[in-house]
Parts: sequence; structure tokens; C-alpha cells
Amino acid sequence: MSSQTLEQVRARYALKQIQKHVPAPGKKPDDDTKAYATRVRSIPTMVLQNGLGQAMAFLLADAAGDLNKPSGRLYQEIQDWLCGPRDKDWPERVYIGSSDLMQALFEGTRSEYQRAQEVSLALLAWMRKFADAYLGKGE
Repeated sequence: MSSQTLEQVRARYALKQIQKHVPAPGKKPDDDTKAYATRVRSIPTMVLQNGLGQAMAFLLADAAGDLNKPSGRLYQEIQDWLCGPRDKDWPERVYIGSSDLMQALFEGTRSEYQRAQEVSLALLAWMRKFADAYLGKGE
């Protein structure tokens, strides 16, 4: 890991993801941006109530398999944080070597699943704060 704390690394990643959805200066958020911000705000509760697997399955179903839709983009962002190659800049990769979060969730161990849920909730806390700051607080 770099000389930054884990919280800084997590916050940097969350900010980078949210900034991808910020409208151009002088423009109002479009429907996709609003839908994305709504998902960022609601998915932590869904994770707490139903578990990470069901929450991620919901995002995939809501996106109807299109990762360019708001729910699909959020799913992809969480997947990228939790899955992939070993990387010193990604200290919270739970599923090292996996590229498919759903498969990893259900083929991994209970402790990996619990860790992935904890890690995703910590990431989503930052994403929610940045969504409120950069995308508006919603209705």
C-alpha cells in the first residue's frame, strides 16, 4: 500500500467513481445521473437487510445486464473494488484473481463473503458522501 491510509485509498477510489457521473458545469443532472445517485444512497441499506449477494443481484437485474445503465455502473464499480489481480494500490481486494463478483461471492468462503460485505459497505459510505456532495442530495 502507498503512504496513504486505507481510508484515504478508499475515499480516493470512491471520489473517482462519483466524479465520472458529475454533470458538466452549468448542466443539471440527467435521469441516469439521478438514478445512479439514488442507487448509491439505497444500496447500503439493501446490503445490510439482504446481504451483499442479493444486493448485487438486484443491481444486475435492475440494469437488465447492461453495465452502462446506472445500476450496472454501480455494480461494476463495486466489483472492481472487490475483484481483480493482486495490487498494492487495492488493499481491499477480497477476491484476488476473480473478475466476476457474483461467481466469487457464491464460490468463496463464508469469511470472504463477510469481508466483502464489510469492505463494500465501507466503500459505499464514502460513495454516498461524495454523491451527496457532487450529485445533489436528491428529492
